Amino acid sequence: MAVKSDVRTGHDIAYLTRGHASGCAGAMAYYTRSGDPPGTWEGRGCAALGVSGTVQADVAERLYQQGIGPGGERIIRHATPKTGEDQASAEALAIARYQKEHPFASASEINAERTRIRATSPGISRPYYDIPSSASGSISVLHASLRVAAAHACDAGDDVTAAALDGEAQAIEDALREAMREGLELLEAMACYVRTGHHSATTGEWRDGKGLVATSWLHTISRDGDPQLHIHLAVLNAVQRGDGVDDTWRAADGQHFYQLRHLYGVTVDRAFEQRLLDMGYAMTGRADGNGSEVGGVSQEVMDRFSSRARAINGRLRTWVGQYTRQHGQPPSRRTVYLMGQQIAKDTRRPKAEGKRMAGGKDTGHLVSDEERLKAWEEQTTADELQVLSAVYAEAKAYAARSTARPRLAHADKARAARIAVAEAQRQRSVWGISDLCLEIHRALPVGATPADITEVAMLAISGTVGADVVQVSPAPDLIDVSPLGIRESDGQSIFRKPNTMRWSALSHLNLEDHVIGQARRPIRPMVTEQQVRAELDRHHQDLGVVRGGLYGLRD
Repeated sequence: MAVKSDVRTGHDIAYLTRGHASGCAGAMAYYTRSGDPPGTWEGRGCAALGVSGTVQADVAERLYQQGIGPGGERIIRHATPKTGEDQASAEALAIARYQKEHPFASASEINAERTRIRATSPGISRPYYDIPSSASGSISVLHASLRVAAAHACDAGDDVTAAALDGEAQAIEDALREAMREGLELLEAMACYVRTGHHSATTGEWRDGKGLVATSWLHTISRDGDPQLHIHLAVLNAVQRGDGVDDTWRAADGQHFYQLRHLYGVTVDRAFEQRLLDMGYAMTGRADGNGSEVGGVSQEVMDRFSSRARAINGRLRTWVGQYTRQHGQPPSRRTVYLMGQQIAKDTRRPKAEGKRMAGGKDTGHLVSDEERLKAWEEQTTADELQVLSAVYAEAKAYAARSTARPRLAHADKARAARIAVAEAQRQRSVWGISDLCLEIHRALPVGATPADITEVAMLAISGTVGADVVQVSPAPDLIDVSPLGIRESDGQSIFRKPNTMRWSALSHLNLEDHVIGQARRPIRPMVTEQQVRAELDRHHQDLGVVRGGLYGLRD
């Protein structure tokens, strides 16, 4: 399924709250409602605010933008912001210092540092963190197929079939929501922290948070008007202390959301995959190793509804060709990924424009669901492809022909652990648990669960399955400060920054020792001191002759 997840610093919650229009709930909703469904309150922190269920747009906007709770109380007091010019200047100077200290930092690492700077700057207001998760093309096409087929059945007067197809599409949406909630539980366990007392960027107190306040927003189209089932998790930048010492709302230590984005992504991906398998669909592994697709959905149909991917891939091929010609070798997988990220950012269509798109064209007006479904069906018919309304039937037929996948054996998990360590090490000199889990996700076959990924990660760092791994950070405390406070979430001192454990392969450390040892070896001179002096004297004489000639020409 290749659920793609990222972390963005959100500023205007209206982007989400005003992007939907309410409609009928339950069966037959797809062809009676207009726009995306309303949001839902998520996270343990919602209990303290007394909110749950469906999000009221005005309540969310006051909370996210003004820091005012549902009862009219002010729960967040934003620091007085700098002017836009001062804010941008301060951030630019900090990034410039980082690049000077880390001249070989990648674009991804620079972006991570920018996130850290914004997370620790009192002059920059970050209302929330937007963590979107997007399903792969085959799932989005399957979901759209069910919608179109339901509309056809409704037009034919077959309400029973229409309701069944609509319910199947609703079940896919619910599966994505449930998978997102598994990812949110992980963030609450591993990324929900606040900072107290006096602290700098690298020192201070990190305490467990009580829980996150978030809203989820399901969307079904891309910015190009193509089928794209995805969900936004908008995490409020406010958390209470978990120990209950006070009820003050403090800014979340948001850099952990960014650090754990890969772990969140693979958790949502595998949880979603499991639910689709339980619904009876057959999932097939992708050629690139990034998740799976729904069996029976043709690549031609997926490509037809991937306008943005076609635009990005075309430019990416050009960039890869230019890189290869310039450097004499193709770029690494990581470099290609970073190129794709930059191209996606450069070519991103405004959301409002996407709502005018239908059938790959800008209609000039807001497109209704009924109009868009009709345009999607016409696209596949005109191209003589598998008709969109029949895709779901092909997926079910494919699943009926498929055989059950065998359960993962210990040997399979051990092999995945070794592959993941090798790949994580190839990408980075040291790596964290989120980086490792991303590679484990790529190494495991279809059907693996989030629990399987956790188990393989523990096997990998234990060094018991042939993956020789050494923990290289953080260094132990010079003195025992545990009596001053221990976090319940990870058992670490409150003065130790969370999520700082890093590992490296023993073979890499041995290679580093060898290189350093070779660099320190004394080298026997190949020429004598007298020969060096004689050569220098000769060059000085030659230089004097050249200078004299130039002076003579000038005169």
